[in-house]
Amino acid sequence: MSLGFLLVPFLLRSLGTEGYALYGLLGMLAGSLSLLNFGSPSATQRTVAEHIARGETDRLRSILYFSIFLHTVGVLLGAAAVLILRARLTQEFFNISPELRRTGTWIIACGAAASVFFSWTQFALALLQGLQDFAAANLLTLLQNGLILVGSVVLLRLGFGLRAVAVFFISIQLAVSLIALTAALRRMPPPARASGPEPPRGKEMRAFSGYAFSVFLAQLAWSATFQWDKAIIGYFFPMTQLTYYLIPSFLLRRCAILANSVMTTAFPLMSELSGLGDHAALRKAYRQCSRLALWLIVPGFALIFALAPQFLTLWLGAEFASRGARPLRLLLGAYFLQQLGSMPLTAAYGLGRPSSALAWQTLQAAVSLGCWFFLIPRLGITGAALGLFAAQALTAPPYALLMSRALFSMGPAEYLEGILLRPLAAGTVLCLFLWPLRDRASAWTSLLSLSATSVFLYYAAGFLLLADEDRLTLGRLWAALRSRRLREGTQ
Repeated sequence: MSLGFLLVPFLLRSLGTEGYALYGLLGMLAGSLSLLNFGSPSATQRTVAEHIARGETDRLRSILYFSIFLHTVGVLLGAAAVLILRARLTQEFFNISPELRRTGTWIIACGAAASVFFSWTQFALALLQGLQDFAAANLLTLLQNGLILVGSVVLLRLGFGLRAVAVFFISIQLAVSLIALTAALRRMPPPARASGPEPPRGKEMRAFSGYAFSVFLAQLAWSATFQWDKAIIGYFFPMTQLTYYLIPSFLLRRCAILANSVMTTAFPLMSELSGLGDHAALRKAYRQCSRLALWLIVPGFALIFALAPQFLTLWLGAEFASRGARPLRLLLGAYFLQQLGSMPLTAAYGLGRPSSALAWQTLQAAVSLGCWFFLIPRLGITGAALGLFAAQALTAPPYALLMSRALFSMGPAEYLEGILLRPLAAGTVLCLFLWPLRDRASAWTSLLSLSATSVFLYYAAGFLLLADEDRLTLGRLWAALRSRRLREGTQ
């Protein structure tokens, strides 16, 4: 996140608002086309976690071969279709200025070509996460994102243009995919035959495919909710408008990384506990993981909401702040509500019930699309942000409550008291302190000072509000840390 924070202003100045939108199109195309792996990453992660927990590593190989096939063939066909249609997309769909249309055609071609390598990286990351090697998975993700950002800045500093950056994007996706595949396959445990009769291979493949396809439908709905708004903006308005929407979205996705890391950890954990049939441990893991995710994201979201105009002015200039502050605040509310639904969504996948996730994501996609086609032509990027906020407000809280009851027998009162109440109460303390002082954040020093003081108050209030089981967990972690330091000191 800090790397993007430092480098985005340079990229925006070097590429211009329309050039930056085309630069963002590279990642959007690669990510969107990788959806044509038909949900295989989630199915791979779940299958690996369950087989490892049961000691059935001998049965994994054929499933992984099938998975890498699914990660390749659909994405390859989709990329070929986009390559064939790239000129029409540039001229008839995206609202690109005439002087940048040839560059736009090149960008679309490079984004499509990179999607296959991006999908291979997803396979490797799913395998590592299923093995619960989260450090390696996070390192590879950081490498992938960091090299693209740093390399793009270096190329622009050397005088190269957007075309060279697009070729570099393909090269990094290829290199990272090969590194990730090598790292993941080397960490695979040796085959070990489990006791009991071996299920038919065809049955395992059908189970894998069925789960993957249901995940794919949910991910397609997710893509409609969180990606198609950008395509609709690019269709109705010049690409320069898209930049004022892309950067706030980029910022909020980075703010949610900590919460997503908790959910990434929770997915194989819940798959493993489900395979072992430990419902009590499942319930406790869900409650603690959900609460931890909120403890991590609430202060960042509250800071950005209160200080959005001041922060954007200092970061990207007064013009960007005047255009982007309102969409940023609306998007922030939408992303926060979406996080409330993400943990029960993770639980549903981990427990093998993706149909409920599909229902929620399909509903929010339908509401989002209906709002966007009405609001975007009238309100532009503010309408896009408002449409997403409305969709999340109408669907995410009911989904979180329904799934908490269905999966963990947790009623609304218990969900409110056990998960939401304490992080939101501490967030209220932060906002009551910061909101009256927000206009004083006119320089980086005052903004950082106010932010640091607010976060300190947030976690101080949070410590006083901690649940008993969280205090016990922190006590055990602190004791383990002290014991480790004592052992290291005696060596």
